[in-house]
Amino acid sequence: MTKIPSVTFGEVEIDEAKVFEFPEGIPGLKGITQYFIIDRVDLAPFKWLQACQPGYLSLMMLDPVLIDNTYKVNFKDEHRKIIGDCEESELLTQAIIVVPEDPKQMTANLLAPLLFNTKTRKGMQVVVEGHRNNLRVKVIKD
Repeated sequence: MTKIPSVTFGEVEIDEAKVFEFPEGIPGLKGITQYFIIDRVDLAPFKWLQACQPGYLSLMMLDPVLIDNTYKVNFKDEHRKIIGDCEESELLTQAIIVVPEDPKQMTANLLAPLLFNTKTRKGMQVVVEGHRNNLRVKVIKD
């Protein structure tokens, strides 16, 4: 176990075997390739993607199916080349959540979800086919 300083969660103890490598990084977060998922009951249904370094970087995530029950990412050969092959049950899909000053206005990025291969411990951000309006989809419906 390793302790990682997190601005959001304080010092977090993680199992190195649960760290995900993002071989291509995440666009806009240059040079940051190692992350782990904070998945706690008290935060459900949200999860957090915490960078191993720097500790100030953590991203709120949510299963996109909770926003759109028909949401599905087609796992393509180009994805397999980066994060490896896996069964559907070993693939975790998460949408990045943006929380503005008014939390009721939080949005999910359904256009570019994060894919996690839980077997190879690799991840990537992908751009899916869809309308540009899927970039900022309200999480809490009016």
